[in-house]
Amino acid sequence: METSDPTPSPSPAPQEGRDQSDGRTLPEGRTRPLDAAFAPPANTSWSRVAPALAWYRRIVVGALCLVSGGVGAPLLFLWTSWPLTAVWTGLVLLAFVVGWVLSGLFRRSWGYAEAEEELYLAYGVFVRQLVVIPYGRMQVVDVTADLLEQALGIATVRVRTAASTADTRVVGLPLTEAVQMRDRLAARSESFSTGL
Repeated sequence: METSDPTPSPSPAPQEGRDQSDGRTLPEGRTRPLDAAFAPPANTSWSRVAPALAWYRRIVVGALCLVSGGVGAPLLFLWTSWPLTAVWTGLVLLAFVVGWVLSGLFRRSWGYAEAEEELYLAYGVFVRQLVVIPYGRMQVVDVTADLLEQALGIATVRVRTAASTADTRVVGLPLTEAVQMRDRLAARSESFSTGL
């Protein structure tokens, strides 16, 4: 009769140079160009925004679709025929489903990292962007929250710099975290601009 060994066999360690995300082997010490282009600064990792941001966008998309469908479908039915009304309703439902999915993807695409001398922002679903804002260039740092954001407990930290065309904001932060981030960025901006 065979007895089994009670000690579990060690699981194989991941191979060096192996990209765990899709299983493709990469040369040792190399990463995919896309990952390298949108990587956080050295010795940091991306901080992600709150899941409530996805719900914020879903509520906005749902409200727009409800108004479009609720107003458009009866008007089309009165002025045209029911097939056109059915097509309109189908398009509104499709827009709602696409908006629902994209809201989650949009939320997961946002990341920020506070390095020693710059703030890094990465975001985008179809077009990914990486924005680097030196602390010394920051002029105004403020926190905004509309009524829906307040109800969901999130806020947006907006950073304004001299002659900047970048979308410099961190969306979907919990309110307390947004206030703390505003204070940190304001303090760093002041110390870097005065050369301390």
